[in-house]
Amino acid sequence: MYKLLLFSVVANCAQNVTQPVERHISPWIFKNGTVYSTSSNSSYSAKFFNKYRESLEKGRALCPRSGNFNPDPSGPAHSFDGVYFEDDGPVGKLSDYQKCVYIVSTVALNWVAAKTACEANVVGACGITCPGTLVTIHSLKNNDKVGEAIYNGKPTGRT
Repeated sequence: MYKLLLFSVVANCAQNVTQPVERHISPWIFKNGTVYSTSSNSSYSAKFFNKYRESLEKGRALCPRSGNFNPDPSGPAHSFDGVYFEDDGPVGKLSDYQKCVYIVSTVALNWVAAKTACEANVVGACGITCPGTLVTIHSLKNNDKVGEAIYNGKPTGRT
């Protein structure tokens, strides 16, 4: 099973946090080394949150919240905030374009089910006529960001 990472392209559109056992800073809850969104099922390690807080804040502002990824319609909803990925590369020679990436960590799906769930639960910038697709990453910087999300904030080893 895969941790699901999704994206939809968005229109144009930090500070480190020292955390006690639990602290509420709207729209985040800090508890025992994990940062939880107050409006979705999104959660991040404190290290990942501190490093990418600006991307997380932009994602909450610019990316629509996902639909319900829970494959059991009678179960609890599993919706996620988007993480904003900015353009990467020089103007005119971009290696990766801006997008919203949805890190779905509470539902295990195989690739085919993940693709279907993405199309059903993530809406692109042009509305329902352009559904979300499984994430594509084209730059080392964005690849590392996704890798750190998957490995719970641990660096990928590249600088």
